[in-house]
Amino acid sequence: MCLKIFIYLVVLAIQISKLISREIIFNPKPISNIRVSDIDNYTSFYQDVTEDNKWAFLTRIEGGFCVISLEDIQQPTLVNIVKAKGSYEIKLKNNYLFLSDLVEGLVIFDITDPPNPKKIYTLATPITAQSVTVTKDMKSLFLIASGTVYCYDISNIYNPTFLSKAGIYAPNTSKVKLDKNEQLLAVANHISGLQIIDVRDRNNIKLRATYLTGSSTWDSHFTPDISAIYAADAYF
Repeated sequence: MCLKIFIYLVVLAIQISKLISREIIFNPKPISNIRVSDIDNYTSFYQDVTEDNKWAFLTRIEGGFCVISLEDIQQPTLVNIVKAKGSYEIKLKNNYLFLSDLVEGLVIFDITDPPNPKKIYTLATPITAQSVTVTKDMKSLFLIASGTVYCYDISNIYNPTFLSKAGIYAPNTSKVKLDKNEQLLAVANHISGLQIIDVRDRNNIKLRATYLTGSSTWDSHFTPDISAIYAADAYF
């Protein structure tokens, strides 16, 4: 009898934990919040968080980005606002912040001291820089400007070297995603749909596929086995 009761309680505990997990996933509740617009009248656009989860960087829709301390996760604190001309997306890698700026192009900051980012490089792009991503080994960077993907060698972080480009024209690029093996790059190109760029040869990246979704492609995600890709459309 005692064994049956014990087994029943274990099963019950498992079911309760599943229900709690499901609730957290499908109905998340924030433990804290910070409204950037209440501080400087501008709203946040894109963001990234340091690997130690102690600092968040949020781009401002009117230019620049905010540095947020997450030391007290219950009460995030704005510690700095870094000015820039037209910030769009941020990507953090190691001690560097890569900013795609709608006006200045690619801007790289040293964030060894997170509250005080130091600008170390600016690369003017031929057209509006809208999104950026960096490989895990910090050797390659992909900058997306109006649908075209530009590949750079960033082995020397102070002097990136252009390698190749591919893509199709799009008035606005929303997000880019590398697969887990960093061989394919998915480009969510707003009204121009979804493109897949083959980036295995950094010196000769190639457009492999393009697909128009129902309306506006905002984001995408490769499946773990890279056999398929999900595209997020704004209206379908």
